[in-house]
Amino acid sequence: MSHLETDLLHQGEFCDKQYNSISTPIYQTATFHSEGPDSNPEYKYSRYSNPTRKALEDSLNALEGGFQAFATTSGNAAIHLVLTLLKSGDHVICGKEVHGGTHLLIKDLMGKFGVEATFLDLQDIAAVKASVKTNTRIIWVETPTNPLLKTVDIAAMASIARHAKAWCVVDNTLMTPFWQRPMDFGADIVVYSSTKYLNGHSDVISGAVVAKTEHIANQLQYWVSLLGVAESPTDAWLVLRGMKTLPQRLKVHAYNTEHIVDFLVNCPYVKNVHYPGLADASQWELFNKQQKSFGGIVCFEVDLDALDLNTFIKSLEYFKFSHSSGGTISNISYPWSTSHNCLNEDVRRSAGVTPGLLRLSPGLEHYDDLIKDLQRAFNLAAKECVLV
Repeated sequence: MSHLETDLLHQGEFCDKQYNSISTPIYQTATFHSEGPDSNPEYKYSRYSNPTRKALEDSLNALEGGFQAFATTSGNAAIHLVLTLLKSGDHVICGKEVHGGTHLLIKDLMGKFGVEATFLDLQDIAAVKASVKTNTRIIWVETPTNPLLKTVDIAAMASIARHAKAWCVVDNTLMTPFWQRPMDFGADIVVYSSTKYLNGHSDVISGAVVAKTEHIANQLQYWVSLLGVAESPTDAWLVLRGMKTLPQRLKVHAYNTEHIVDFLVNCPYVKNVHYPGLADASQWELFNKQQKSFGGIVCFEVDLDALDLNTFIKSLEYFKFSHSSGGTISNISYPWSTSHNCLNEDVRRSAGVTPGLLRLSPGLEHYDDLIKDLQRAFNLAAKECVLV
């Protein structure tokens, strides 16, 4: 069996037989020629299928170990696609710390159509079991959670879902299949915002869904075509290109993040650091079982009495303030007003999102330059004393 680094370069590649291209071509066409009304070619109309998109989907599916993958126009489109599996009267159990867009799609969009939702701490397995109803159809998992980076037991969630005759859905955006394969632990569906690490270059909006079984895939295929959420050929090509360097990029992201964590835990303006490598011992067995890395994200809470938050963010040179993560350029985000701003204050605080919480996504710059950038911004933003 080949290594994932090799698979990323060769799985799903589509070779144009006319010219024997090494790189999968971009088939930028809406329609395909058919021989006649009785013919049934594989490619007819790009809303249904497209060779470039299929190359990406086949690659993702092979990496995840699923039955079929679907590349979508965005991460939110991928979430919406999975939620089409539900009907009025169904019930969803979801982590209370999920991304704000996920929370709203489950609560507000599906709520309009009579779908119930329970949001709770998925680390509390007993509470999850107690929340299962006869109409529970999905247990929705983010692990690590966004933004507090807590590890959720995928195998435990999948077991609960299986006994409830429900599906276990895992958002694997922050890990990717290089660091974590949810289907190995029983997940039925894996979801991505491939805008982030999978693409890795901050130049495309993209999502993906991988289905474990033919039964699930057939249902999703119907809605992909009907809703028109399939990814464009050019965007699919950009993700496919980005994935070729995924292992190399992820290793640098993780290496840089580890050094930045060491700096933050000793910074007097930082009250708390959220990073899987700092979790208490009770989480280590689970972490070592299902993840291969601590990841490339770190969140930290600053002391707002000692630091001017606006000045700190505006003083950064290499960390760009933005709403995303996982790119080659380092970024910093403020979940209170970005990813979780769509939630009311009580929900945000319940999820651990506070006005002092910041999220760093270190890029591929040298970690020493990134630490100096943070140090300089802390110095300029200090309200009373200056760090030496």
